[in-house]
Amino acid sequence: KIDDVSRRIYTNKTYVSRALNHGMSKNFNQFVNYYRVREACCIYIMDPMNSITDLCDKCGFKNLSSFSTAFSLHVGYTPAEWCREVKKKIVNNEKVSVEDYFS
Repeated sequence: KIDDVSRRIYTNKTYVSRALNHGMSKNFNQFVNYYRVREACCIYIMDPMNSITDLCDKCGFKNLSSFSTAFSLHVGYTPAEWCREVKKKIVNNEKVSVEDYFS
């Protein structure tokens, strides 16, 4: 929560919110979800046997709907589409990097 982050860095939530909005053009939830989605991608690349539900759970999303929405927003693919593409690359011994999907 933004309140927790604010307390840990000894400031207020307004400052944190403004810093994210101006510096990254993201609100707090978008910022957190960006890193959750990146983590889901890393987990899948390391072990493509993870299901989409596993990725959702491991990365702190409350439900598949919010995971899918955040994933599509940040990656440009649905989780299923992305997983299929990555699995093909892995099977074909192609290099797969999270950086390929995030700028």
